[in-house]
Amino acid sequence: MPDPVTVKLPNLDGRDAIVTLALPTSIARRWTVVHLAPRSTLVAGAAALGICWGSPRGLAPKVLWVSDPGAYGEAVFDALLDRGVQSHDLYEAGVQALVFLAASVGGTAEEEVSAAEDFSGAPKGA
Repeated sequence: MPDPVTVKLPNLDGRDAIVTLALPTSIARRWTVVHLAPRSTLVAGAAALGICWGSPRGLAPKVLWVSDPGAYGEAVFDALLDRGVQSHDLYEAGVQALVFLAASVGGTAEEEVSAAEDFSGAPKGA
């Protein structure tokens, strides 16, 4: 299990929030979100942030998990944008949550996320 992680969400409801991440009990849900990363790091990160939101619970986005993890990530992203978080801050917190989540299911989390962030598709060193 990874060490506890906190992420900062500036301007959430008009104040800077520090969120402690906690792993969801469902390993299948963890894998599902991690596997979103190649399609969209932004959406996967928002989904990871949503399912790993530990505390403070009162600040958590009011979004229920749906069978489509991409739709869930989009809903979390939109909900946090509506509450004042800037997209670049949300992206940064989401990537941290995604790395935290990926580390819990094994593999090389940082390399997987980095590969997903490489939008060019060009071979390394090209």
